[in-house]
Amino acid sequence: MKRITIFLLIGITYATVINIPIDYSTIQEGINASADGDTVIVAPGIYNESINFIGKNILVTSNYIFDEDSTFIESTVLRGESWISTVTFENGETSNAILSGFTIKDGFALFGAGISCTNNSSPSLLNLIIKDNEILTNPDLLAQGAGLFCENHSSPIVQNTIFDHNWCTVSGPWNEPTCFGGAICLTDSSNAVFVDVVIKNNSANYGGGGISIFNSAASLINTQIYNNSAPLGGGIHVDSSELLIVNSNIIENNFENYPWQLGGGLAGYGDNSIYFINTIMWDNYQSNMQFFEGSNDILIEYSDIELEIESIFISDSDVLVYSDNNLSSDPLFTDPENNEYNLQFNSPCIDSGDPDLDDDGITWENDHDDQDPDGTRMDIGAFYFDQTGGYCPDQGDVSGDGIVDVIDIVQTVECILNKTNDCSCADLDANGTIDVIDIVMMVELILGS
Repeated sequence: MKRITIFLLIGITYATVINIPIDYSTIQEGINASADGDTVIVAPGIYNESINFIGKNILVTSNYIFDEDSTFIESTVLRGESWISTVTFENGETSNAILSGFTIKDGFALFGAGISCTNNSSPSLLNLIIKDNEILTNPDLLAQGAGLFCENHSSPIVQNTIFDHNWCTVSGPWNEPTCFGGAICLTDSSNAVFVDVVIKNNSANYGGGGISIFNSAASLINTQIYNNSAPLGGGIHVDSSELLIVNSNIIENNFENYPWQLGGGLAGYGDNSIYFINTIMWDNYQSNMQFFEGSNDILIEYSDIELEIESIFISDSDVLVYSDNNLSSDPLFTDPENNEYNLQFNSPCIDSGDPDLDDDGITWENDHDDQDPDGTRMDIGAFYFDQTGGYCPDQGDVSGDGIVDVIDIVQTVECILNKTNDCSCADLDANGTIDVIDIVMMVELILGS
């Protein structure tokens, strides 16, 4: 994100800057007046309009660009007009067409109510919240992608973005479900990259509560997919596509109360190529993955999969390579009931990721590309456990003498009173705060309970 921001700030220095609403009253007027390389900066507010980049490779951004203050994302809101996408890329825009720092909400359209990318358009979608968008009734066509819809060789880059509570519940003329991609739908040879993205609380009445991929490709890196629902792939639906998932979490996706249900985490139809690495699949309803009606190549390495291959249903024509370096142990999230999926200090996922992720023959000890930011071997999942300074080999042993006893309780009290900084082993509940709950847990450790 830093490199991107530096680039954008340089762009502001040398390009024409258009300020909304000072120079123009609407964002679209600012886009119309711009040329390739220009920047349109939008002040906080609610903008009830749909915008189209009309083929221009420009930056449209909120004030988030200046200091990465996320409150500007929440306070700069695009609310689209009914029946068309709130943001449209349809004229071959490149990655230099950048949308950054907005909340896009309350859109209503036949597809891509939030954002649509068509006709070989490949924008950069950065630092966004895409929420509460809905697909309208469309009984004669498949409805697709309430938050983001991409088709016809479109290949966006999506980074640091949240898809939350987008839904697609359109039914056909006989009341049959026809909707794919509650949050996202990729189709017709599109190829999207998602980095640091959260896909949560979305739903579709047919396939892919979180994301649906048809005859396309997607790379999900450091992505969280949780609490999504659909009868065919609560989290992900793939059909004749390629899917790469790296250092991600696919958790607690489900089917609500649909009459038929296949693949809580992922459902595959047709011929697919799927590669999971350094990824956690846990607590998805009924099964983690289910494949049918095609030939699938599935490779799973250095991942934590609940119930291992028992939760993966394949047909005789599928090829599943399930490496012996995978885990099937509780990942020990800090607070999964409140959707906090950081790793506790004793998680088996710590230092269990691929030691040579870039496959260059040099393992993590001598290759920064194979390390977490703290310089250790990669962890499994979307969040790494920071072992710098705060790492503790034996939680509760605050004194470091190898025994958890009353001395450790005394030192924990000193940590609470800020009388010492040596507190790395005092945060027993791993919530980032040392308080009386940690003392209670320490007493339980001493008592053996």
